[in-house]
This record gives sequence, C-alpha cells and structure tokens, in this order.
Amino acid sequence: MACEITEIDVETIYLIQIRMINSTLLSGTDFPEWETLAFMELVSNESPTLSSDIMASTKDYFADGAWNSVTPTSTYLTLSMNISKLECHDAREYLCELAFKSNITSAVKKFEMNENFSAYVNPRVISLIARRDGLIVQGASNLSAAVSVTVGDELELNCTANIGSLPETVIRWNISSETSSAGEFDEYRRTAGTFDDGTVISDNQCGYIRTGSIQYKIKSSDVLRASYLVFECYVRVNKGPYGSFVTQTNPRFYFDVSKLF
Repeated sequence: MACEITEIDVETIYLIQIRMINSTLLSGTDFPEWETLAFMELVSNESPTLSSDIMASTKDYFADGAWNSVTPTSTYLTLSMNISKLECHDAREYLCELAFKSNITSAVKKFEMNENFSAYVNPRVISLIARRDGLIVQGASNLSAAVSVTVGDELELNCTANIGSLPETVIRWNISSETSSAGEFDEYRRTAGTFDDGTVISDNQCGYIRTGSIQYKIKSSDVLRASYLVFECYVRVNKGPYGSFVTQTNPRFYFDVSKLF
C-alpha cells in the first residue's frame, strides 16, 4: 500500500498515515471506526512508524517512506505485509490520509483517499454424485468402472463446488460428443426443468459453496454413440479476477448405454 501526495497546494505537512477500517461500527453511530497502521508526522522526526497494535501482529508489516520538507509533494508513505500471512478478513477498506497547510489559503486541510482490497478464492469442484432411478451409483468415475444403463433410465447428477468469491457463479456441465471418443466433450445444453443451480452458501472464508444438479433420461439415440455416455461438471467464471476459468480436474461419470430388446 502506498500513500502519495497528489495535492498541489501543500506548504507544510503535519501528518500522513495509512489506516484500515474496522469490521464493526462505532457503538451508537453509523460511522466506521478506523485503525491506524502506519504514519509519519511533523513532531516525530518524520520517520515511518508502525502503530503499536500493528507491531504486535503476526503479519510482518513493514513501513517505509520519505519526508521532504523542501519539496513536500515528494513525501510518501508505504506499508507492506507478508502475503503468505494474509487472511480473508484482511480484505477490507484502507485509507490514505494527509493533513497539511495550504500555500494558497494558509488553512489546515485534510485530504483522504480510500481503496478496497479484495480477497479471491479460485473455484474448485468438491464432489460429483450420480443417481440412477433415485439410487446412488457407486464408482463410475473412470472408463473401466462405467455403469450400465438402459434406454428410459433416469439419471440425476449432483455436483458440489467451491465456486470462488463471486456468488453468482454457477456450475456447468459437459457431455461426451455423440460422434467422437469419450475424451471429446460438448457443452451440455440444459433445458427448462432438467436442472437446478442450487443455493449459494458462504464457506465462512472468502468463497461460496454451490450444489448444481441435472436430470437426464437415457434416449434411444444414446445407444448410437461412438463411445460411452460421459458427464463432467466444472466451474466457469465469466467475470471478476479470473477471466474465464475452468477447473483442470473435472470429475466425470461414465455410463455404458445398452438397448433392451
């Protein structure tokens, strides 16, 4: 975090500091409480100082900066921390605050600039469960364990995933190509009434959990497939910090389709 001076009418700097918003509001008010992390002020020999609470923390904070009395606009303050020790609650609003004397009005002025830091969790699939005619299908997670199904069987697949930090993210599905090998997939185009995107639940960290499901009835055309009927679920994010993100280890279910005579 860097706190730099952008005001052009600075004659004398009294205080420059970096502050962090508290997670709770001041009792009886609608105004947030701010906690000072690092500061430089005119009466402290103009050296970067960490607050006592921050010095006692385990984040490995480090303050740096320069105080320039001749050219005040060259003054700056920075605060760094060990990224490996960051936690979800560190994603909050931070404030750069400057108190100075104006060389235009000679008045003491205060300037503030806020910035929000966000914490993101990469999506990942947790589990995939399949049911055939209401009964849980065991195994079937690889080609050698493919489960036999017949035309008319009702399949339901439930995929649970940590969908990351964007609660609107949904679980998507692929289906094996009808004309190619089981390793080639098409996006499964869900029709109304055959899927449920599930309810989003916070994981109490930086992400959300969702369970999505699809229902599929084995058709006579499935018998004509070049290979096994295979479904896989994945998480796709179309915005936010990820761009378009698809998990690299998508769980699959394999079904060997036969026709009853």
